[in-house]
Parts: sequence; C-alpha cells; structure tokens
Amino acid sequence: MFRRYFCGATSVLGLAVSPAAAVACPYCDSEVGKQVWAGIFNDDFWLNGVLTTLPIPVLLLIVGMIHFGLPWAGDRTPPGAEEGQAPAPISPGSERVPLESEHVTQKPEENVK
Repeated sequence: MFRRYFCGATSVLGLAVSPAAAVACPYCDSEVGKQVWAGIFNDDFWLNGVLTTLPIPVLLLIVGMIHFGLPWAGDRTPPGAEEGQAPAPISPGSERVPLESEHVTQKPEENVK
C-alpha cells in the first residue's frame, strides 16, 4: 500500500518539476509573461518571501504553547506559599475515582460439581 502511494507521489512530483511543463506555458515567452516574471522576481523577492512565510512559525509557536503549556507556568508558587513548598491539593482527601470504562466486571464463580 505504501509503495503504491509512494510511486504515485514520485510520478506526480516528477511531472510537476519537469521542464516540459514550462515549455507548455503559452504566456512564458510573451511580453506579458516576461512582465509577470520581472514583477515576481524583482529586488523585493526575498522580503516578500519572508513576509509571506512569517505566519507559519508564529502559528507553530501558538500551537506549541497550547499543546505543551507555557514554559514558566510550572515554576509558579501559589501566593502565601513558601519557596520550594508544594501547593496544597484543591480538595483535601479527594481520591481518584475510576472512570466507567475502567470498571472491571468480575465474572461470578461457576459452581463446579
């Protein structure tokens, strides 16, 4: 299955980067095509490329902060606590209650005669 998708992806990629696709462009050799090319690949090309891709690292940073949490959140001590003292539990004496999916039903013992 992997081989099938890999072969298909490499075939599409090979056709996409082949020079035949560029030769097939009817506008590339025209005056309009040359003006478009000059407008894209001008002196501001790298600045435009950086500004275009800038949202990607910002979004990755936001997603990482949501997934992993803030880096300084684990080092906080609650107000009124001494340095190095663990925070008090939210509700003292609370124990973990197993979820319904964690309950194990026991089979009744079969009477063997």
